[in-house]
Amino acid sequence: MSERSPHATDTVSARALWAAMLGTLALVLCSSGAIWLVLQHEKKALPEAVFDTPVRSGPPLLQAHPKTELVKHTQAATAQLHSAGWVDKQEHIVHLPIEQAMQLLVERGLPEEETP
Repeated sequence: MSERSPHATDTVSARALWAAMLGTLALVLCSSGAIWLVLQHEKKALPEAVFDTPVRSGPPLLQAHPKTELVKHTQAATAQLHSAGWVDKQEHIVHLPIEQAMQLLVERGLPEEETP
């Protein structure tokens, strides 16, 4: 009587294992080729300036005095909010003080949108 080993030795086919490995290799190669072709196409579609732009090296550009610059920016924005002036004189577009703009909005309501 022949004794069987405690584990199954005949359940994995060498041919199936080789087929799976070759299939995986073929899939990886085809995917890599497809990605390469797409990248080559995209490279041709982009202007050359994208690839010729030099990369800046050196330390990062930081603000010398961030607190002072923030104060100046806030003051300029506040002055813009509380003043009147032309944005585009030819198109008759103005900016108004924020209080006046809110009052006009309450009086007139939101403008009607033009449908094309």
